[in-house]
Amino acid sequence: MGSRTMRGYQILGMGILAAAITGCGGSDFEIVPVSGIVTLDGEPVPDAQLTFQPIADPDSEKTEAGSGSYGTTDENGRYTLKTVVPDGPGAVVGRHNVMISTAQMRSQNDDAGWLTKDIIPAHYRDGQATLWIDISGPTDQANFELTSKPPPRR
Repeated sequence: MGSRTMRGYQILGMGILAAAITGCGGSDFEIVPVSGIVTLDGEPVPDAQLTFQPIADPDSEKTEAGSGSYGTTDENGRYTLKTVVPDGPGAVVGRHNVMISTAQMRSQNDDAGWLTKDIIPAHYRDGQATLWIDISGPTDQANFELTSKPPPRR
């Protein structure tokens, strides 16, 4: 496995860990239902794991941004988010950093190794194209239309 691929998995793992431990006071933040669809080159992406990590508003008196959220796409690329703390449906209102991956752990006894191949392009996992979303209220249109081609450099 190349160092860029391993770095992508390390970043994904750190993001999931950050989402799990951020924002213990879930009741202090407005949580709304959030769902959407993930596509890659116009085709639905099944079995993708999404992690939404809220970003603290620098103009707010709150020092925390709230709990992270997560979801997994179905065969049609549709997902519905759940908060980490408290465990329930939705996501915190505000700006979120989003990570999407199809890499999955395999059992130790599997000859193919620990991770499945991630079909999400590396440019969405290695810092070249960061995914963000602003959640202002309930939505079923938090869609991510990913492409195989990297975006132009800014």
